[in-house]
Amino acid sequence: MPLCETARPIIQELMQQSGKTGQMFPHRDNPTATAHVSIIRMAILRWCEKNDVLPFNPRDLRRTCKTLMDKAGIDKVNRDILQQHNKYDVSSVHYDRYYFMK
Repeated sequence: MPLCETARPIIQELMQQSGKTGQMFPHRDNPTATAHVSIIRMAILRWCEKNDVLPFNPRDLRRTCKTLMDKAGIDKVNRDILQQHNKYDVSSVHYDRYYFMK
């Protein structure tokens, strides 16, 4: 898995902390359940409020990342793998827009 040097120790620590539950990102009230996807959105909203930044939706990060990966020459198959998308899904419809500008 392609990870930067900064991410590797963080992921390894999270995996060690998951223990018997097997959840890398456990739910705060139920360690055997996965954290809800809205946790990232809520953290971003709190950060924006604290730092006087206009709120934004985390999907904007995914779309920007997908576009920049395309611009950098990463093929669609690997972009989809990195963002955990299946073929002919949301990425084909919403994110793969860079090639229209060529």
